[in-house]
Amino acid sequence: MIIVSEGTNEDWLAHNEYVDRYSASSLHLVIMPTEQCNFRCTYCYESFARGEMAPSLQDAIVKHVTQRQHVRKLEVSWFGGEPLLASRVMLSLMSKLGAVCR
Repeated sequence: MIIVSEGTNEDWLAHNEYVDRYSASSLHLVIMPTEQCNFRCTYCYESFARGEMAPSLQDAIVKHVTQRQHVRKLEVSWFGGEPLLASRVMLSLMSKLGAVCR
């Protein structure tokens, strides 16, 4: 649910969000910095075999973004069992991606 101020043109907001999301000048990455999870839900099928994202894969993500020179907006979403278990990876990637964006 999203709460907006009275008088807000919600159609305009929705249209701009749609245009922005599917524009060639926008890039949205969903990054899984670790497969580790500290919840251990009984229904989970994961083996938790892998730890943090390898540095080579982190470098590949930065290279991918660097090569997309037409991108004017970068959005990053973190995914996984518990991304903050790999906070070093998250902070490192955000620092490098921030430098690319600047």
